Amino acid sequence: MEGHPVLAAAYDWVMSGFERARGQHWRRSVLAGCRGDVLDVGCGTGANFAIWREMQGRGELTTVAAVEPDPHMLRRAQERAARLGLTIQIAPAPAEQLPFPDNSFDCVATTLVLCTVGDPARSIAEAARVLKPGGELRFMEHVRADGGVGRWQDRFTPLWRRVAGGCHLNRETGTALAAAFEQVSWGTVTLPFPIGRILLGRAAKHR
Repeated sequence: MEGHPVLAAAYDWVMSGFERARGQHWRRSVLAGCRGDVLDVGCGTGANFAIWREMQGRGELTTVAAVEPDPHMLRRAQERAARLGLTIQIAPAPAEQLPFPDNSFDCVATTLVLCTVGDPARSIAEAARVLKPGGELRFMEHVRADGGVGRWQDRFTPLWRRVAGGCHLNRETGTALAAAFEQVSWGTVTLPFPIGRILLGRAAKHR
């Protein structure tokens, strides 16, 4: 995959204000309570890695794995993991084709990922496949807003996708999650245009 070298180089800088103000707090709230074997899907440059390292240091995690298809993001994630001293397996794979057996993980995380994947339904199905019975998908995903903001997102998404590495502003991710899991819960945070809404939640796989 060719990837997005300019976006990868600028990503942490572009997202730094969001991460300081809200992003890291929301990530921690979503990932809190994860135990055992965890998988970070679409890890990007490794925005969750400091959280995983803290949990690893407290003995809450047995193994940490991640996948990222963009080679430029992947390299930066590997560098961040090394700086943090995080013990992690990072594979160059897309969310639609996870290179792990069925029932491998206690927790799978997607944080600002399902907006960008080529096939959201398949990505969610893959997350469910690799979860152990009773395991949980933890997610922080921005979705289409209601009303006029949502209509503006529909209009703006073709341009946004070109400049933001394939990101869709108007994905109905909550609907896709509810179709794949019988137990789904989330809270909603409203943000100004263009983001609109973020879902913070979890989906459980039946035992």
